[in-house]
Amino acid sequence: MFLVAHSHNAEQLESYCVHFIAMNEAEVLKTRQFERFVEQAHEQLVQVFSDKIKQEVDRSYIQIAINNYRKREEATVRANHIRRTGHVPAKSSNSIDEYELEESLQLISEIIDPMSYIYFQV
Repeated sequence: MFLVAHSHNAEQLESYCVHFIAMNEAEVLKTRQFERFVEQAHEQLVQVFSDKIKQEVDRSYIQIAINNYRKREEATVRANHIRRTGHVPAKSSNSIDEYELEESLQLISEIIDPMSYIYFQV
């Protein structure tokens, strides 16, 4: 999504993508799709992406810290519930489902190769 938004100068969508990634940086950075992006995308594009994420992290550090704290608290409550009851509770609707994130990033990675080619041919 970020690459499509960036290549089409869709600033609002690009900003949303950058914010989402910054808020969920740990989850995104450890996916296979992100590793593939870094390995296959043009070096300048990876640098633009990294710079935008860093700027967003710097700009939103308080919101990110609160979000990370909330995630840790949810994980602690979930772990305590599992220990106490032996039942795995349903995930909160606000939580990121790693499978859904992985699936979304897979779809995006299918767009990355042609879009990075188009982006640098223009």
